[in-house]
Amino acid sequence: MDVEGVERVANLVSDPRGDTQNRGEAYLLRNFLTARFGRDGWACESLPPEDGETPVDGIFVKERCRKELPAGTTAALTTRHLRKAGQAQFDPRTGRETAGQFESAVRFELVRGR
Repeated sequence: MDVEGVERVANLVSDPRGDTQNRGEAYLLRNFLTARFGRDGWACESLPPEDGETPVDGIFVKERCRKELPAGTTAALTTRHLRKAGQAQFDPRTGRETAGQFESAVRFELVRGR
């Protein structure tokens, strides 16, 4: 039990230190998880970009989703795939694309109680 009356049943977080390819595909884990727990019934909120947040290769994902499951369990899913302020896509000295200058992460929790 983490908090009185609340039990974390599962907690999955993608590794923000993973290599560029794995991190670049981390946001796709969201599709697997929503399919695994049923595509219908998710309450999702797309969050607006903050100052300086931009897409990575044309993709911008910043979203929080929740779904009530049987037996008092709640699934929570947070997905981020973006470039934050100060993360250059190109090296200004060489003009070459810089690898790894973006955030792509998924956090999934199953919580029972409350």
